[in-house]
Amino acid sequence: MIFVQDSNDLQSHKEIIYTFVSKDKRFFSEYQKELTRNLPLYPSLELLLVDFAVILVENFDQLSEQDKLEIFDLVEKNIKNDDYISTAFLIGFIETIQNVSSKEQYNKIEKYFGENTKNKAKPC
Repeated sequence: MIFVQDSNDLQSHKEIIYTFVSKDKRFFSEYQKELTRNLPLYPSLELLLVDFAVILVENFDQLSEQDKLEIFDLVEKNIKNDDYISTAFLIGFIETIQNVSSKEQYNKIEKYFGENTKNKAKPC
């Protein structure tokens, strides 16, 4: 597992976390588990995005169209930079989606990828 001691990591990414936890109680539940799992350490953004990707794949059909669009707009907005957040989304979120979804699931999810996400995601 990837952990950081610096609590500012999650604090500085509240918008990202809120976008997920506001969509479905399973995202919020996983967020709470990660916060308490290894106290006093704090989970990294990348670790949370791995967890959120698994939840998204498992529950994709239950999410509303609006929620799907908002999540992938957030991914697209953050993946286009070449920084920690972009790397966390690419490795933590997109690659996890690719690794845990079936081909059929992935094809449904990939339709929501923006142009930058498609360009940075390795082919499945």
